[in-house]
Amino acid sequence: MSLSEIVFWHWWVAAIVLLVIEILAPSTWFLWMAIAAAIVGLILFVAPDTSWQWQVLIFAVLSVVSLVAWRAYQ
Repeated sequence: MSLSEIVFWHWWVAAIVLLVIEILAPSTWFLWMAIAAAIVGLILFVAPDTSWQWQVLIFAVLSVVSLVAWRAYQ
């Protein structure tokens, strides 16, 4: 499997794995990455032609933004 073959459910599986890691090692760090992965999966579900580069970029930006927003909220 190449990176160009990533489909939406791969991101949803990644989100579940990140949530399991969050449960096993509670730190609220993996929670935000799991949410970002789920959102990227949703974006890919709606727009399946999104390149893997954009997927990774969106994931990274959403992870950082959600973590910073949570820290600011707290």
